[in-house]
Amino acid sequence: MRLEILVHGNHYGIAQILEYWRHLYGWNHLQYQVEHSFLETKVQNHLFKHPEFFGYGWEPVAKNQSLQTVIEKLDGKIDRHRKELQTSADLVFRKGNQLIVVEIMRPSLRADMDHLARIQLYHNYLDGFLKTYNVRGIFIAKEALDPGVSIGLSKLPKIDIQFLTWHQFIERTRPELKLDVIWLIDSAVNQIAGLLPPAPEPSFS
Repeated sequence: MRLEILVHGNHYGIAQILEYWRHLYGWNHLQYQVEHSFLETKVQNHLFKHPEFFGYGWEPVAKNQSLQTVIEKLDGKIDRHRKELQTSADLVFRKGNQLIVVEIMRPSLRADMDHLARIQLYHNYLDGFLKTYNVRGIFIAKEALDPGVSIGLSKLPKIDIQFLTWHQFIERTRPELKLDVIWLIDSAVNQIAGLLPPAPEPSFS
């Protein structure tokens, strides 16, 4: 029997509700990290634990690992050592034959040309070596630093590499199942209690 909970006229499975709570908790913590400008490594760790921020079905592949390690992990073939492939990508996620490589900056820092060049390098090499994957890049920072970076960002391939400010990323990853959590808990408890057998009458004999 699949237990479902009726919420505002909609039926939700327990697993779906638990996943929503996990996403909501992770999203609230990410928002806190961004607002308080946590160190980049802290934010990286949090994003790696919450691949659902990038959509349903994504799985973490690598965090701060060299491009060569990522390529070999995904069964890519490297015929010789290349210095460029020793560069470490911040985060890599996979969904079927789709791949996302993510470059982030500390939430208080603006995008610069160095990080812009990095995400382009990550994308180009992964796309070049992993022929069976569709590779996309995402670059997240506070905002563009100067007109040069803004121009560079505007010239990125629109489908392949995307720049987002942290504010935009927060808004786009907001949990989709908008429920009143207190109301949901109360509803779940009442409905589950209704499925349980009645308690035995107390005996005073």
